[in-house]
Amino acid sequence: MMGQLQHTLFSDEKIVVTSLSQLVNKRKIVFKPYYQDQQFLLPKNIDDFVTPGHIARLISTIIDHMDVQHVIDTYEDGGTSSYNPKMLLKRLDLGFCQQDL
Repeated sequence: MMGQLQHTLFSDEKIVVTSLSQLVNKRKIVFKPYYQDQQFLLPKNIDDFVTPGHIARLISTIIDHMDVQHVIDTYEDGGTSSYNPKMLLKRLDLGFCQQDL
């Protein structure tokens, strides 16, 4: 037995060492919850704050129909949950549209 152990330890065979990241399964990207239709503590809805015909509704509809998979592909796995990229795009676009020039 000692001879076999010694042969294994000192053999010319290449030893394949895998990194820890290869051993751990790739984790799924997790976004923070994002519900446009959520109810508040009191029976108020976001529709009460955003009037019909407001630019925010147009921006929301456009971005909801966008394919943002190429943006999601840039996210790293692990860590804390991220904000939904569509929500971030909506905030960025609305801020751009409402700036005072």
